[in-house]
Amino acid sequence: MKGRGDVCDCKSRGFFDKNVIILTIGVTKRDIMSSPVVHAFFMGRALATAIAEQVEQSMTEAMSNLGRFDAEQRENLRNFTEDVMARVQQQEAAASQETATNGFGVTAGATSSQDLQATIDNLRAEIAQVRATLQQYRASLN
Repeated sequence: MKGRGDVCDCKSRGFFDKNVIILTIGVTKRDIMSSPVVHAFFMGRALATAIAEQVEQSMTEAMSNLGRFDAEQRENLRNFTEDVMARVQQQEAAASQETATNGFGVTAGATSSQDLQATIDNLRAEIAQVRATLQQYRASLN
């Protein structure tokens, strides 16, 4: 007789049965499967699998939302940049038309035909005119 906890060599004796594990203490497979410890093991494994699936689903959804948010922000930035550039072009066009119509400033065509000294003289005259206008304004306030 073998000692406690030893497994019997059932194959060599010719009475091997898949449904029965013969131990010296006489525990069957059915007894082992109904054990609370085994039940807790399977419960834990099922719980871990379910949690892993939920985490996977949540992460997938979060990454999808993050990607969508990133795409929306890139689109918003692109639209904002286009809007700013359109405003810049409008303001440049308005400024060039205003400069050409009111006579102040030097236009691009005039720059090419005038020399540098004439441009400097024109700017000095404009500065003197602005100073005179500013002095008149200050005098009217007093």
